Amino acid sequence: MKGVIKSYLPSKEYGYIVGDDGKNYFFRARSVRTDPQMIADGYPVHFEEKANPNGYEALSVFCEIPTNVSAIMYEVPERFHIYRDWVKDGMEVLEESSWEICGSTTISGESPEDAKDDMIARAKQLGANAIVHSRYNKGVGREGSYRFRTHHFVGVPVVVAKRTHGGQYTKEQLVPIIDVQAELYKQEAKRKNKISLILRLLIYALLIPCTVLGLAALYKQLIITKFIVVTCSLFLINLAIFAWLLPKTDHGWWLQKR
Repeated sequence: MKGVIKSYLPSKEYGYIVGDDGKNYFFRARSVRTDPQMIADGYPVHFEEKANPNGYEALSVFCEIPTNVSAIMYEVPERFHIYRDWVKDGMEVLEESSWEICGSTTISGESPEDAKDDMIARAKQLGANAIVHSRYNKGVGREGSYRFRTHHFVGVPVVVAKRTHGGQYTKEQLVPIIDVQAELYKQEAKRKNKISLILRLLIYALLIPCTVLGLAALYKQLIITKFIVVTCSLFLINLAIFAWLLPKTDHGWWLQKR
């Protein structure tokens, strides 16, 4: 009997064929007589049909792959996909990163969707078009004395595509080497963190003597009262800047090894 491959899941190594009689036939990769690695949706096939208690099965499947096709062809999804566990809908993972990315809200009023959008944007920076093993958790943030809920999404960036007869891309054209991009971003983050640390130390080196001089001047100006206000102001400004610079910034916080 002749038919067309309706769907095939490479990760599960099985799929379905629509026969010329309109029935759906289940088949496994081991039943394919041609190269199973070349199986894709939409290819015409001929096979031996068999009925079993669960439905219909195709045996001795021969896939009619055009002679001008030398590689598996893929089509990419139109929208970004997020999966809690693993890919579905006949998608195939062409590249899985060894890094995890995080999307987070940092100010009051932001929602879980904002955190999810942040994660998606960071994944796209690495060249991914999907996230697997996605998970969500909540935390607590603070603005002065006000506490608020924060939202965090974590997942593994991947490149997914679907094998199809009418695909326009090969695997080599779609895989952007996510881990290479991640390493570059991490190295850039380390460079920025190092620069920030050096700047902080330089500022501290300036602030501490200024504060000491301000205290000394304040002690002396207790007698000469006309300079007390200016000295106190300088001291408070130095103290405020010191406190503002105290929190550390990690530019690569959103990217962590699995």
